[in-house]
Amino acid sequence: MKISRIKNIFVGMITTLAVAAGALNGCGQAANPAESTPNASSEALQEAASDTTSREQTIGKPTADESTDIGGEKITIRIASWYQESYLTNLKNYLSEEFPEYSFHFLYLEKNNYEALMDDQLACKAAPDIVCIDPPMARKHAKSGNIMNVSDITAAFSEEGKEAFTYDGKVYAVPNTCNYECFFYNKKLFEEEWKKEPADYMEYIELCDYFRLEKNMKPLAAGFKDERLLANSAIIFPNAGYFTTIYGKTFGDRLQFGKASFYKELYADLSLWEVLLEHEILVPEMFLLDKRAAIEEFATGKAAMMVGEPADYAQVMEANPEMEVGIFVIMDKRNKESAMIGGNECGFAVNSYGKHVEEAKAFVASLATTEGQEALWRDRVGSQTYLANVKFSNPDSFDPIRDILEENRLVAPYYSWGPHSRELYQTFGRELQQVVLDKKDLATALQDMDQEAQLIREEEW
Repeated sequence: MKISRIKNIFVGMITTLAVAAGALNGCGQAANPAESTPNASSEALQEAASDTTSREQTIGKPTADESTDIGGEKITIRIASWYQESYLTNLKNYLSEEFPEYSFHFLYLEKNNYEALMDDQLACKAAPDIVCIDPPMARKHAKSGNIMNVSDITAAFSEEGKEAFTYDGKVYAVPNTCNYECFFYNKKLFEEEWKKEPADYMEYIELCDYFRLEKNMKPLAAGFKDERLLANSAIIFPNAGYFTTIYGKTFGDRLQFGKASFYKELYADLSLWEVLLEHEILVPEMFLLDKRAAIEEFATGKAAMMVGEPADYAQVMEANPEMEVGIFVIMDKRNKESAMIGGNECGFAVNSYGKHVEEAKAFVASLATTEGQEALWRDRVGSQTYLANVKFSNPDSFDPIRDILEENRLVAPYYSWGPHSRELYQTFGRELQQVVLDKKDLATALQDMDQEAQLIREEEW
């Protein structure tokens, strides 16, 4: 198909309220180039590309005749995501150039509500044609038959890339590039103040104290309007280290059967997270901020540092193109090698009951190519693809965490917390909110969390 650009192809985002109303009414209508690694030969990459082409032909790449409805209008392909429009610029451009005969309608829903609303829409067979899913959603909807088996178009991905979206030996989503949380910092400000990246957790505390007390400046920008992000802060400080231990890796499996305890296992580690409250690094005002507000604080120089993910990097640079951004990750308390909160958290699935199943699968297949993955990567520079023997060249700012990405030292423990992982993690975040608001002490909050987890298990049975 000849690639051409088209204008005004995308319909504006519809609001979460409209979709929520549809869900409540039952089953409402849902309204840098890649380079091969040193171990990869050019012949191998060409062979992989050839295999991908043949797979696309097997499922039937849409033709010009297939891309219009009976009335001659362009077919609209609906795509659901928890990423806002500004985070999907390169993906949208790629699809519009690769498939100019089609119109693409992106549906944005906040992550807090996304899974519940998509569960309802998929169950009602009214979900968009393509649905972004995380690992727990993949297992749930693969089991129910709501999403299609896409093993035939994911063969070029590494086992780590496919594992997150595998159920019963079959793959049900094309992986996005990896995601993680790290710290962004204002390099110019650090140089002016003769400061350097903290080597460990206590150095980070001292650095925050300096900016808050000596410079009368907010040390950290963070938007905790979404309680999951507060929960992430607890994993970062320093539980990413704990969940890489042999016993810590089994926490999720044991939690599902009542054999794990937030209080008994996490209290010692989380007591260090509590230090952030004592030093006024985490404050109640952060609950009023979303991610966009935190980015604005950091980009305008009101905060020295920010908690962010790869997709936020482009947003910061867009807000302040002159800003020099540095990146670091905190070492865990045992001074072991760093592990970041993150991993393979987003995949593109085909709705089995969508209006345009074959076309949707063709579009998802295009995202399994090097070109498709590059488009996804450009929306989250700093990440890396799960395509085997392919990597993208990230800016030098990401050098401090390059080894972590190459060794895949990314931890997302909550995805192993069972079928109710989303509910458990949100409850965990709400309990931590009570601690930040000084309504509970940490021990009480974790003990209450154990009780909440027990109630959730009992409801399941």
